[in-house]
Amino acid sequence: METGVAVIAAADGKILRKRDGAADVMPSRGDITKLRAEKKGCGNGLAIQHEGGWQTLYCNIKNGSFKVEEGQHVKAGDIVGLVGHSGTAEYPHLHFTLAKDGQVYDPFTGSRAGTACQSAGKPLWKSALSYTPVSVFAAGFTAGIPDIEALRIDATAPDNLPKTETLSFWVGIYGAVAGDHIEIEIIGPNDNIVASRAITQEQTRARQYYYLGKKFGAQLTSPGNYTGVVTLSRTDSDGKTLIRTRDNIVKIN
Repeated sequence: METGVAVIAAADGKILRKRDGAADVMPSRGDITKLRAEKKGCGNGLAIQHEGGWQTLYCNIKNGSFKVEEGQHVKAGDIVGLVGHSGTAEYPHLHFTLAKDGQVYDPFTGSRAGTACQSAGKPLWKSALSYTPVSVFAAGFTAGIPDIEALRIDATAPDNLPKTETLSFWVGIYGAVAGDHIEIEIIGPNDNIVASRAITQEQTRARQYYYLGKKFGAQLTSPGNYTGVVTLSRTDSDGKTLIRTRDNIVKIN
């Protein structure tokens, strides 16, 4: 979010309305209740009117980042603002809603909201866009215990670390649901499993962090490459197994 991620108009249209001025912060439970009561959960947002009765809504925009004004005409692909953390957002992202004549539609199926999941339909995206229900979006190593609050802001990881008494491998997941099975491993320079952890996701969360640590103590870590591997598996209602994996390598000097 700090580097600036563009939000673009989904189609040609006219800026119907917009709201700015909400701070980009993690809301407390009290904040969320208040924002919902005041109907300001969208945070900074704008609506675009398109042909044929269609409208698109863009929420959680970064404060002060709008590039358009009400009444302005835009083309598909025009930058209208930047991804932010305003409103009831648990993390920086764009909340995008598509509607026609007051009815919300799912752009992945072309069906109205409320239609049964997995319903067959024709996607409304101009070009193919796959839906990803869960993603292991980041992973990395750190010396000692990872600072999860810092990772919420910057989930990057070093390629090299000095010898350390405690080595931790952390992962960040979007879209974890209750019942997901998550396995985390640290593999040492000799391809030996240094540490492992198996987790069953207890509750559905928009964003989840886990870590696995190994304490070497005064002996410190041995030089070489260490590989962290995370595997998330989920069985859907049709009995199909969905698997997501991610790995990261760090060199201990």
